[in-house]
Amino acid sequence: ASAEVILEAIGNLQAKADKAPGPNVLGLICFSLFFGFGLRKVQEVDALDVDAVLHFFTGLRKIMVYLVSIVIWFSPIGILSLIASEVYLTEDVASAMKELAMYSVAVSGGLVLHILLVLLPFCLFLTRKNPLAFVYDLLQALMVACGTASSMATLPATASCLENNVRLDLRVMRFMLPLGTTVNMDGTALWQIVTLIYFAQGMRMPLDGLSVVYIMVLTLISSIVTSSVPSGGVITLMITMQATGMPTDYIKYIMAIDWLMD
Repeated sequence: ASAEVILEAIGNLQAKADKAPGPNVLGLICFSLFFGFGLRKVQEVDALDVDAVLHFFTGLRKIMVYLVSIVIWFSPIGILSLIASEVYLTEDVASAMKELAMYSVAVSGGLVLHILLVLLPFCLFLTRKNPLAFVYDLLQALMVACGTASSMATLPATASCLENNVRLDLRVMRFMLPLGTTVNMDGTALWQIVTLIYFAQGMRMPLDGLSVVYIMVLTLISSIVTSSVPSGGVITLMITMQATGMPTDYIKYIMAIDWLMD
């Protein structure tokens, strides 16, 4: 019976993805994950052909990051225009600011709870050491992260703190840091879930339990492929909004505080 319930839930999730306007982003992300696993397996047989594919995608990623960086430089002008126009068209500015403030509190509160209830207890359980002392050793990296809003830019500072303060094994550090920088996007996943629910409530879109599960699965998967650059989560958030049938125009409502959420 439990297996039938799980299969039915998966079928309903796929049906929602098929009915949503635009491309099936959830299927595309899942295909990309399996495609990467396939490349790893084929590389063991014929590394030459796989290297050509890897070079192509690596070059494509660098081009896209370069184009996004250009857009980011001009984004303040666009954000200023969006905010100014929306403030002018909004009848009740105080109510809108109150809703935006509550959204910020919800995201910040969720991140704080994640740190206190998940990250610090896991650190205590796995290392048997005071997690606050571990946070103190990483204080320099945390300050760099707050200033750059980019886990990739914080990578050298994190490596320096782990090597000099924590005295972590270099073999473990060199394997885990690049992996965690690109894959471990807990904050991005939490922010996207709260944002999508906030947008759904603003559009008076009814959300049942299955819809919330669908949003959670989609954001968790998309957070894995989020680029480790400032405001990189906005790009995947727009893709997730298209997959859930939400208009991407609503993204302008949070651009004013996106730097704070990062």
